Amino acid sequence: MEASEALKVKDPRIVDSLIAALQSQNPHIREGAARALSQIKDPRSVDSLIAALGDTNPEVQIQAVIGLGNIRDPRAVGPLIAAMRSRDDNVSFDAELSLKEIGPPAVDLLIATLRGRDRLLQVNAAVALNEIDDPRAASAVEAALKPLFASHYLMFFGKGRESTAGPLIRALRDFGNPRMAVDFLNCGNWAMEHAGKEWLEKHGRTVVETDQSPGTPRF
Repeated sequence: MEASEALKVKDPRIVDSLIAALQSQNPHIREGAARALSQIKDPRSVDSLIAALGDTNPEVQIQAVIGLGNIRDPRAVGPLIAAMRSRDDNVSFDAELSLKEIGPPAVDLLIATLRGRDRLLQVNAAVALNEIDDPRAASAVEAALKPLFASHYLMFFGKGRESTAGPLIRALRDFGNPRMAVDFLNCGNWAMEHAGKEWLEKHGRTVVETDQSPGTPRF
């Protein structure tokens, strides 16, 4: 069987060849190999895909991240958490999604990440935890992260993940201030805008008209 035909049926016999292709000097070949490995989902490729997270080409990194999420091997949790620190938004976003795919095996390390001092990793870990259906994840978000959601709510706005709207609203209710409430009122999410209006009315503040001007924080 030709390699191209084997790839179409996701034949695991070509895994070794694809792993070797990750070492190519050609970034397009490396990207194609990582993409194919992510489709085949063979656990033998986990270590090589983890190594590919350090590739100099972001497209290769993205395919490696996706592949690790597809394979769902717990060995990838730590490296994927580190990938959430990437300066490439697509890499960090896909790392969050892959951690969600791995699910409960990722929860303990994600919770540990929340206790660190890296604010960006804390925020990304919070988003990832909020996507995982696990009681430990829910408890961590509710108990430990309200102050984080409150103090860094604009970072969560920038991600625009609907799953964070509920925790953000609860953070506003417990730790809110007038500036935060006004930003909620103008963010473009109906439930959060309602929460912002509710907070302002409860605290005797004037409810301002919705501001759609450039630079207004949007969810």
